[in-house]
Amino acid sequence: LKMGFLVVEFSSALEEFAVISIKKVRDGTLRALKDSLVGKTVDVLWGRKMYSVKVRGFGPKSEMETMCNILAEEAANEDGESAQNAKHVEKPKTSKTSPAGRIIKILNKRKRLERSDASTLTSKASKVCSENILLTPRADQNDEPAIPTDDGSVDETSQDPDATVLKLTTKVEKLKASVQKYKERSRDLNRQILELKQQHALSSAEDTIEITAGTGIYLQKALLAAAKLTSKTPTILARSLFRQLFQPDEMKGHSLFGRTCNTNKSSEVFSSVDGNKRDALIDKTLLQHISSKEAHRPMKMSRLIKMKMVNSVYIQYTQHEIIKLHSKYSY
Repeated sequence: LKMGFLVVEFSSALEEFAVISIKKVRDGTLRALKDSLVGKTVDVLWGRKMYSVKVRGFGPKSEMETMCNILAEEAANEDGESAQNAKHVEKPKTSKTSPAGRIIKILNKRKRLERSDASTLTSKASKVCSENILLTPRADQNDEPAIPTDDGSVDETSQDPDATVLKLTTKVEKLKASVQKYKERSRDLNRQILELKQQHALSSAEDTIEITAGTGIYLQKALLAAAKLTSKTPTILARSLFRQLFQPDEMKGHSLFGRTCNTNKSSEVFSSVDGNKRDALIDKTLLQHISSKEAHRPMKMSRLIKMKMVNSVYIQYTQHEIIKLHSKYSY
């Protein structure tokens, strides 16, 4: 025989329903009545406690669960429609309902909250719309544009979307320029780090030599010796050392000293190349070509040689070559 199930309503908490097995009825005589229990009040064992319940239905478990859901939904609807006539009895902490009954109760409570929130939002929206209508000037009453205040601001209601877009676009362009500036700065720092690493490697190598003491600028001994042998004048030596010390990317978009051109002062001024390398090769050239015969007038000869050397070396960037070295003097 299949075990029957009961739909019960708790006497201590009306309109709360549950589906239980008929075995939970305490009195065995009453259990034998089965479907005759409908409408009667019996004691059932729920957990470790006894509760007085009213039997609302008897039958298979699936049918009783459906009936329980229907009763719970009807009770919730009646509670929402006539809350002033409902019987409010405090629910004991130990009372329990079926999972389906609890779900129905939660859903009904959520529906009531949603209806309340929707009505609140509707009233607020209506209030805002009415305020905007009162604040918005009519075309025939106010045809003149809004006059900026002392701080340069205008009325919020007269702001032009195009002006806002233009303002934001300008801000974005400024941010892009800042990003590009920091990228260029990052590239310069990375290049300096690479140069320092190369200088450190050259200083520890046996086949390199510091071209001028204390400058930290190193060059391979063989290259320096070849430049000395093939350079009969200071300007030739300076140009040769310049080609050895400066890479194309270092000379691109740069000038020798970063000065303004005297003959064309309106032209763009390029930043100077690495001053340490430039001064090191100039000092090396001066020391190499001041002979002992001219030692009694070193300052005069140094100025003359340096002037010729600087005038001989200049940077010109073209599509096919980064640097051209040119001499204005035929010596």
